[in-house]
Amino acid sequence: MSMMRRDFWMLAFLLLLPACKPRSELLTWELVEAHAHDTDCYTQGLEFHGELLFESGGQYGESKLRRVDPKTGDVLMERKLPAQIFSEGLTVVGDELWLLTWKAGKAYVFDRESFELKHTHTYEGEGWGLAWNGQELIMSNGCGTLTLRDPKDFSIKGEIKVTRDGKPQENLNELEYDDGVMHDRIYANVYQKDEIVQIDPASGEITGVIELSSLRQEFEFDDAQELNGIALHPETGNLWVTGKYWPKMFEIKLKKSR
Repeated sequence: MSMMRRDFWMLAFLLLLPACKPRSELLTWELVEAHAHDTDCYTQGLEFHGELLFESGGQYGESKLRRVDPKTGDVLMERKLPAQIFSEGLTVVGDELWLLTWKAGKAYVFDRESFELKHTHTYEGEGWGLAWNGQELIMSNGCGTLTLRDPKDFSIKGEIKVTRDGKPQENLNELEYDDGVMHDRIYANVYQKDEIVQIDPASGEITGVIELSSLRQEFEFDDAQELNGIALHPETGNLWVTGKYWPKMFEIKLKKSR
């Protein structure tokens, strides 16, 4: 083989390398059951603890923290937040509830049972989604990088750069962590899209996409806004999803997942 032909094939091989990267998989799912959801809640965070569901609702003058009966949608307990606060992502850490704020630069820590405020931490930039992996808090701020934070003082411990088919994925919003049997995963809503992405926390690569636009056919409500809210049921492993001002919350089961 001549030097010129060898160089040509080497160049062609290098140009094809990006195309050989694994593409994110479209994950199939089935609807298990639909449950009632309060249309007064601009859902930002959703999290199971046992059989109870915790939910944060946003908007200035409407922000709230709730304990909800997932089967009926009944609000069992609620704490309204100051009018100047726009609440965001929520997660459970032991006997505490951690709640982000959008632009106030504050993370609130509440007692899980009483909703009493225990601590306040500060951070720079916006707060969107929050999850707990058992050791660190995982935070999104609308960009393509997730921040790992220390639960002691909310200081930054690391980051995960999220990519989709080799390109940065922006607008990561509500988060949920799944410490699966085979692989750990992070689920994230993509803001203003009816989809949830499945992220490998080790590499940041999006390995799967859950397309959920068909859920809108299950209800009629003109005020329903973006899909937002992911809660992993601790017993069934099913995902519970809803949206801002949605009248329904949906339990779905993934049929295929990496």
